[in-house]
Amino acid sequence: MANYFYEYLKGYKAFIMPLELFDDITFKKVVFIINMIKIICSLNMVLATIAALGFISAPKYFNEKTYLLVWIFENFPTHSNIMAKFVHWTSLPVALVLAGTSLVWTYAGMNGVFQVALLKRMIATITTSTIQHKYRRDSPLYQETTKQKMIICIMTHEILVRYQNIACDLFEAPMMMFAMGSVVLGGALMIEFLSNQALDLGDQYTIYIGIVCFAMAGGISAMLYLIIGQVLKDESEACNYQLRQLPWYDMNSENMKIYSFFLLKTERCVSLSNSLIQLDCILLMRIIKALYSIATLLAQFVASNYSA
Repeated sequence: MANYFYEYLKGYKAFIMPLELFDDITFKKVVFIINMIKIICSLNMVLATIAALGFISAPKYFNEKTYLLVWIFENFPTHSNIMAKFVHWTSLPVALVLAGTSLVWTYAGMNGVFQVALLKRMIATITTSTIQHKYRRDSPLYQETTKQKMIICIMTHEILVRYQNIACDLFEAPMMMFAMGSVVLGGALMIEFLSNQALDLGDQYTIYIGIVCFAMAGGISAMLYLIIGQVLKDESEACNYQLRQLPWYDMNSENMKIYSFFLLKTERCVSLSNSLIQLDCILLMRIIKALYSIATLLAQFVASNYSA
């Protein structure tokens, strides 16, 4: 993992985005998006911290509801108070990891988005020339310039793909935990809801604050994962579309081979994915479908027990 992280940092250093290639409008959009992401990630970190402190300040409720704490009180009565405090305070690092992982993920994902956007801009300039169209095919200057631009774009695409592959290797565990954790947590909440147990929080109002803030922090993290993954996929597909719009009929045979090679490489879109899942809106639909199936099964189980 340390080697992967080192390669990731080296890749980032080797491919610092040249913002001077953007025009003023694009540059302002990039700065605006970066500032918005900073605000969202900061808010996410604050909500996660408040949620953890809200849970920590209401130990009585969790001592009765959490299976681990019930087991500790039954088996370690002499040291149960110290062990329970340790378990309660683990809520803080867990919440910070929840928010911190989304922060790191956003950093890596948005780097990829900006790099793909830059590549798309570079592709659009491949065939730009002051030479008239009817003279381009027989112009050595046009053909050589087009060739050099395509080679630069291919090299940029290679660096981008290598950079994102290292990032996906680093974040494979968070990707799996996000997908599986969404289904497990959603199923657990539905079991609690369908169990028809009275939720008596008493005067521990901090639990309400903790639950609301934790749900908001988790929702923000999930949306950051899915939106950035979908945007990266869309921008990568836009690169392939932009490449297909080039006037390939003005190229000579050598440039046509390079163009076909580049087109083939961009067929596979850059995405936040591993061997099992890919972060995009399709994953959200799969999670919702899984939760719906679990809810239907639990509802049938509760109904059968009630009738019995």
